[in-house]
Amino acid sequence: MFAVDTVPAPVIVHLLCVGADGHSAVTAVQLTVQPANTDRPIFTSATYVTYFHVNMSVGDFVVAVATTGAGSHGNRPTYNIVSGNEGSVFTIEPHTG
Repeated sequence: MFAVDTVPAPVIVHLLCVGADGHSAVTAVQLTVQPANTDRPIFTSATYVTYFHVNMSVGDFVVAVATTGAGSHGNRPTYNIVSGNEGSVFTIEPHTG
């Protein structure tokens, strides 16, 4: 776990998709934290890695990301995919990650 102040910006997360037939694809998601106050969020993992089946349905859960440190002053963190999501294949729940 890194404090946001010590993480080089931006943080790149790579996602790997491997099909049942062995074909695979990798995409990178760029995460940039822009704190609104001194109660900055801290990602609970420097890298998130997950594997999922190519035949999953739209809306199926793939992975959750999380932060700590935000919210003690009434501020709730929000999450967005800012790059690497060609064709908008992935979505993120903006309030829970």
